[in-house]
Amino acid sequence: MAKKETNNAPTQDELVVIDRSPKGEPYTLSQSIYDGATEIKELFFNFETLTVDHLLSVDKQMVEIVGAVEAQMIVLKATSLPYQLLIASLVTNTPYPVLKKVSAKDALAIGSKVMRFLTE
Repeated sequence: MAKKETNNAPTQDELVVIDRSPKGEPYTLSQSIYDGATEIKELFFNFETLTVDHLLSVDKQMVEIVGAVEAQMIVLKATSLPYQLLIASLVTNTPYPVLKKVSAKDALAIGSKVMRFLTE
């Protein structure tokens, strides 16, 4: 009698993949930031990972960050720095609270990069 093979691999819903390898367009920070004890000198922008679900999630997070009234007053979200940094946190796999620690120079460069993508 042949032994029946069972597939114990996780289903797509159970599978959680965290890819920490650098992929995407690199951006070197003018000043390092830290995620705990981890120094971050460079971010890798991979806009290919961005989905509609991510964009909808960012809309909800914007309300939490700037408030409901202020979020509604933003005419073009692509020009809002908090929105840009939320998108950047997704495409660089960097937590938003960590990304907020970048220098103003880096924040504006990151924002510009995200805005170009969103307005293409």
